[in-house]
Amino acid sequence: MDGGTVLTPEQTQKFESRLNERSEWYGKGRRQWSFAHHSTLYISVISSAAAAIIPQLQGFTNEALQKNLTSILAGLAAVLISLGTAGNFGRKWRANRISKGKAEQLEGELIGRVPTSADIDRLGQIELDHDKALLGE
Repeated sequence: MDGGTVLTPEQTQKFESRLNERSEWYGKGRRQWSFAHHSTLYISVISSAAAAIIPQLQGFTNEALQKNLTSILAGLAAVLISLGTAGNFGRKWRANRISKGKAEQLEGELIGRVPTSADIDRLGQIELDHDKALLGE
């Protein structure tokens, strides 16, 4: 692999700023999409299970409340799983997780050396791969 040409101090500053910005962006995306993915997934599972259990409970004195609660929980489960699936929360979480790892790897490799034009190309490829992963390509 070609090592590329060494960057000027100004180019190095711009590159490092861009790399840091992208790394932070991927980190935020990883956390936010993880929360969205896992919360919709687990809350829908719990809501669905509760909707199945509530009609079987014997202690309810208000039958209308029992039926309404069951319907609300079943509807919540359906909405959450639909949102998570249609929004591709899992794919977005994984894309940001992978991109964050690649950016961190590049940052680690730059410790003790001046960035080169090949590093700029690599960051561009990380960004392109990230966009493709978000689109499911």
